[in-house]
Amino acid sequence: MTSLTRLNLDFKSAFERAFPECTQLYQGDFLANTGDNYTWKGAPRLTKELKLDSTEIAEKIRDQFLSDEGEIKSIHSGIIIVAIKVGVIIRKLEYMHADSDRLGVQLSQNPDRVVIDFSSPNVAKELHVGHLRSTIIGESLARILEFLGNDVFRVNHIGDWGTQFGMLICLIKYEQMDISNLDLSDLMKCYREAKKRFDNDPEFKAQSKKEVVNLQSGDLEAKRMWEQICQVSRNAFQKIYEDLDVTINEMGESFYNDMLEPLVRELLEKEVAVVSDDAVVVHCDESAPFMLRKSDGGYTYDTTDLAALNYRIDTLKGNRLIYVVDEGQSQHFQLLWKAGEKAGILDPRKIQTTHAEFGVVKGIDGKKFKTRSGEVALLKDLIQEAKEKARETFKKRAEKDGEFYNEQSADILGLAALKYADLKTSRQRDYVFNSDQMLSFKGNTAVFILYSLVRIHSIKEKIGKPVSNTPFALNDPKEIALGLHLTQFDEVLSRVATLLEPHHLCDFLYQLAVKFNTFYQHCKVQGTPEEDSRLRLCDLVGKVGTLGFKLLAIRTLEKM
Repeated sequence: MTSLTRLNLDFKSAFERAFPECTQLYQGDFLANTGDNYTWKGAPRLTKELKLDSTEIAEKIRDQFLSDEGEIKSIHSGIIIVAIKVGVIIRKLEYMHADSDRLGVQLSQNPDRVVIDFSSPNVAKELHVGHLRSTIIGESLARILEFLGNDVFRVNHIGDWGTQFGMLICLIKYEQMDISNLDLSDLMKCYREAKKRFDNDPEFKAQSKKEVVNLQSGDLEAKRMWEQICQVSRNAFQKIYEDLDVTINEMGESFYNDMLEPLVRELLEKEVAVVSDDAVVVHCDESAPFMLRKSDGGYTYDTTDLAALNYRIDTLKGNRLIYVVDEGQSQHFQLLWKAGEKAGILDPRKIQTTHAEFGVVKGIDGKKFKTRSGEVALLKDLIQEAKEKARETFKKRAEKDGEFYNEQSADILGLAALKYADLKTSRQRDYVFNSDQMLSFKGNTAVFILYSLVRIHSIKEKIGKPVSNTPFALNDPKEIALGLHLTQFDEVLSRVATLLEPHHLCDFLYQLAVKFNTFYQHCKVQGTPEEDSRLRLCDLVGKVGTLGFKLLAIRTLEKM
């Protein structure tokens, strides 16, 4: 149980003792973390019901407040400021430092089986800038949920089925191409050409549809070509995933192909689905039908997603399903879950479904991020730009300061800057890609935080002795503020896991770096009576910062 949880229980008890006849009024009036302290702002809302002004309400609660965790520091206009006791901070720091693997973060007592869907590119198309957010937000959420003890299964629901493959196979046959000599950019060009012919050449269109039928019916030649196309794409995707330090299980649309016809037949038999204008639909609400089979007999994304929903619940045994997909798919997921309920697949009382939607990537001009030619920017190019910009920036800095330049370290910094700049933004907001700003040593950037962690390594090397187990002694206010912030690490991870918002961890890490630098400026470490305690405090900052970045899938450095 975190300090904040215990404080809230103690505070609720104080309210109930102060106003025993009005305990029902205390509903969700929790203490809020305001950095160095916790605050309660519920008094002004209760003045009418309790017939007291806000200050009187706060004072009555103060008179009843008893807690081993904290003490009421002050009251301003009915707002109660609660401070954690220094002894409690020290006790938590001792526990964190002794717990070298988990740093005091406890495993969930009620872990979930989480199935998280993210990245989801299309075969024969390169990952573009729009896949950046889904991929790195999804990976960070998966890591944090795993760290808290949940059983997490990552799903990459790639688009690897449908009419486009008939078009591609048809074009490759027409042009007598050798797929083994093609890379993903070649396949993209093939797709554009195939689409152009499909739209303008009736014979090509008819043959493409025939190839789709061949593929769906298991024709060996069509299947061989399809598998080759998928492998070319898979190899290209994997290079990017390795760059971004992402692990994910491919389960594309084709995986569910054999499940579609039995599912539709079952729902027709149950009268959950109905025939409408030769199509099969589920009527979920008045906005739009959920289309299971088109009038020409073809299946849709809706069918595949419903089969996937069933598989994730029935076979994977997921009880928390998370879809890290752009905000434009919001209506689709609402219809999917309603159809799942009508079909008896999804019981919302037992299964939690969440669309963890996210905004778009924009350029510094405020428009959707595109190349200079106006095309959608490819993710590999964005990654390369981040690396090159970091190489340029840190090479100049190394030359100026006479330091050693390491290109591999620069690449790590470039990727860290790219990922952190995205993750520090609330996923529901749009994210502005600005390579100059994200590589700044000032402000809320990965570089600023990483430099603080590097400084800790430098302090430890300069002192040149192992970190001891000397008890923490927090006397200076800057030490206390830094120590308190460290103890809130578990609270932050719990908040991210609940809200699915990685930016809360980014905010924590930024404030950790700010408080550490303030502490370092005001509290000398080496050669003081407090050297052992302060060195230990620095060491814990480094461990928490490193673990925090690891949970965001961001690599750290010991030198830069």
